[in-house]
Amino acid sequence: MIDETAAVYAKAMFDVSEEMGRTNEVLKQFSEIVETIEKNRELSGVMYTPFIKDVDKKEIIEKIFSETSDRYLLNFIKLLIDKKKTRSLRDIYNRFAKMVDEKNIIEKGIVISAVKLTDEEVRNLEEKLSKKFSRKVELENKVDESIIGGIFVKVGNREIDGTVKGRMKGLKKELSKMI
Repeated sequence: MIDETAAVYAKAMFDVSEEMGRTNEVLKQFSEIVETIEKNRELSGVMYTPFIKDVDKKEIIEKIFSETSDRYLLNFIKLLIDKKKTRSLRDIYNRFAKMVDEKNIIEKGIVISAVKLTDEEVRNLEEKLSKKFSRKVELENKVDESIIGGIFVKVGNREIDGTVKGRMKGLKKELSKMI
């Protein structure tokens, strides 16, 4: 079930970070906090269990992130602890990130290739797509050997299938129409 209150919390954090003029920095720090919590089983266990006191959770967050995170962001995380919303942390972060992307006119997408693309190849593709879509495009490269060759790009609701597998499907469809 989607927690609709996540949108409210994300918007509140977005508004505060905008007022401070630190939205991009807060996004980076927020990402680091979420990733750290999710990748560390012990920390996520502490954050998500109802058996540990909120005051202890806030103390742990303070000790781990006070040197690297904005005070407003830390207070926001502590508020989520108080409101029993730590299980919604990823959803709140995702919604916040989407707001920042919209503000920065950035559209994220994926490029799927049979082999890993170089950073330069991804950058070149991002530049071409940015011109085509009239907004900055940021791509994540995923590898799927089943496409045989070429690339498949998905940006928003737009898809570009330049894969060998996709071409073979197209040919198969055309041949089946002739028969």
